[in-house]
Amino acid sequence: MSNVMARWAVDHLDSVDTIRVRDGWRDFTQNAPRFVVTWSIQTFADEFTLPAIVFENGEYKEVPPLTLPESLILPSPIGEVEVFTTLHSELATFPSSFKDKGVRNVNWKEGSVKGWQQDYELLVALGLTSQDKIQIDDTKISPRQFLLKLLASKNLLGHPEGIIPDDWECSRVNVLGKKNGKSVELQLDVLYSAKKEWNMSCAQYGVGIPSSIVAQMLGNNHIEKKGVLPPENCVNPTDFFNELAKRNIVVSIRGPSELIS
Repeated sequence: MSNVMARWAVDHLDSVDTIRVRDGWRDFTQNAPRFVVTWSIQTFADEFTLPAIVFENGEYKEVPPLTLPESLILPSPIGEVEVFTTLHSELATFPSSFKDKGVRNVNWKEGSVKGWQQDYELLVALGLTSQDKIQIDDTKISPRQFLLKLLASKNLLGHPEGIIPDDWECSRVNVLGKKNGKSVELQLDVLYSAKKEWNMSCAQYGVGIPSSIVAQMLGNNHIEKKGVLPPENCVNPTDFFNELAKRNIVVSIRGPSELIS
């Protein structure tokens, strides 16, 4: 969704300097375990251990994960969150996809309520996200594989049976550039919640449904471009937003009225 939102904004500007992508969530689930993983623990482990990438002044740079903290207010019921930079895929394609508009800065940050990252920082500090095998008696084992097995054995990969997820997530894209010689900022938010009747968290719904929409677009030849392409280079934003809205995932846009009317 963030890729296609960025495409919409970039197409409405003459030139682009900066693209900021932010993602925040809040969990209101009743009787949830102290620690539960509603997204791929493999992905989280990579995001919290590998260097993060930023595109700054036209160059790629590495920064430590979970750094460059920033507080922001997201739509209700999420409210204030604290986000940090982590490794994320938008950085892999935005600089090349939007090169013709002159983009020089791209960055990504994610987070939740203040202190949300501390559990994951502890896992990293203990070495439990490492894939380097260690010797235990007569066996070598990867700490990360052990962690995965442990979480699965404790029924903590996804909400346990009988627990109804009630969480919310917002993805925000800010694009700063110029239109007719004037500086302009466009902000696109997409807010999505848990699909309670499917026992599905907001993250699962917010990734699965857009992927399904695009798969259907491919199946009915609505997407005509061929090859391996990032979403911003092959998905029509307006059509995509309309399909999201049918499934209660609404994209809101803020900016000069003449650009968004």
